[in-house]
Amino acid sequence: MTNSKEQIDRIYAQLSPRADKLYQFVMAYSDYINEARDYGTGLPVSVVERGPRGQYQ
Repeated sequence: MTNSKEQIDRIYAQLSPRADKLYQFVMAYSDYINEARDYGTGLPVSVVERGPRGQYQ
């Protein structure tokens, strides 16, 4: 299946705004989970460091 440049440009124009929204969400979520917070232990840790079930890694 071959698409003309016009078809590809049209598809890109339709999908690009949706992809931008997804990208912005992923970047904001990445910033959130990597920001260190105190979860009640007195030690600042990020969500990534905290791990599942609150176990420090």
